[in-house]
Amino acid sequence: MINFRRLVKSNVLLGLTAVVPALLWVTAPARGQTANPAPPSVTVGRPVHIPKQLESISGVSGWVVNGEIITMKEVRDRAVEFSGPYIVRDLVAATLLHQEAKQRGITVTDAEVEAKAKEMRQEQGLSDDATFERFLASQRKTKAWFYDKVRDYVLIEKLLSDKVHVSDREVEDFYNRFRQAYYRPASVSYRAMSFSTEAAAQEALAELRKGKSFQEIAKEHATTPVEKAIAGEITTYQKGQQPALPPEIEAALFSAPLAQVIGPLKTTYRGKDYYHIFKVESKRDEHQFTLNEAKEIIRAEIRRRKLEEEVYPRWLDTALSGASIEVIPANKGQKSTQEQQPQKSGG
Repeated sequence: MINFRRLVKSNVLLGLTAVVPALLWVTAPARGQTANPAPPSVTVGRPVHIPKQLESISGVSGWVVNGEIITMKEVRDRAVEFSGPYIVRDLVAATLLHQEAKQRGITVTDAEVEAKAKEMRQEQGLSDDATFERFLASQRKTKAWFYDKVRDYVLIEKLLSDKVHVSDREVEDFYNRFRQAYYRPASVSYRAMSFSTEAAAQEALAELRKGKSFQEIAKEHATTPVEKAIAGEITTYQKGQQPALPPEIEAALFSAPLAQVIGPLKTTYRGKDYYHIFKVESKRDEHQFTLNEAKEIIRAEIRRRKLEEEVYPRWLDTALSGASIEVIPANKGQKSTQEQQPQKSGG
């Protein structure tokens, strides 16, 4: 499973940091749990050596990487995503990646990007376009930004996947070590709307009986723009999750027939009564995935980790050590012709 964490706080897709995080996302909303078990989070990174030419941006107007110029304008344009030398390192890594892809004749199609983006969104419960766009907006990101990052990730996979090998023994050892991660609790997916009075709840029930949709009524009774945006959407709840639903609500949801409206159910919070109406859309029984059921999920996860944490950093180290990286000094007043030429500092 692609790691969707750290998108905003560590936003360096190809960052030359201690651990290469690949596609960096913060945790997505808890709505819409993934149907398959999520592999546990284990981070073992391979350090990447930072060339001294990339340690500072002070007094610099650009860099030349294997003859290709990176300007300070590009750095400033990306400054909204990160800061300081990390932006330069990101740009240099991306430049090296695209240079090798061009040399080897490797390209990424729009269909491949769309397939990977769909996979990533499904893993995080962001398949719904409205939910996805709200999430991006909350992180001050755009769809274009997201798809650019996905394209680079697919390029990394196509360039380096043949260097990643996973044995059956590795898969079995991983399963035995993290067996509990492949247990899926019972879950229920439902829609809900809440009211401050029983009379309002009964009125909503009457509207449902007349044929109005659950979502339509929920949005009509929502009181704020935020509530209206999510009113009536499907929420998935797993037994044992925290924070837990009130026991009477949990029991009612797991015992209710599918597609049946239940309620109003009364709860009290901080001395105030609330009345809830629910509609159960689907249920899943608890299940312990066997090794045979989980092996391909595990194999894919181990491949991803090796790619991001071992193979890509090793490739990047090699690419950096063999690259010609020149610093272009910033112009400060009158400088000699010699001073204004790019200065090469090792390679």
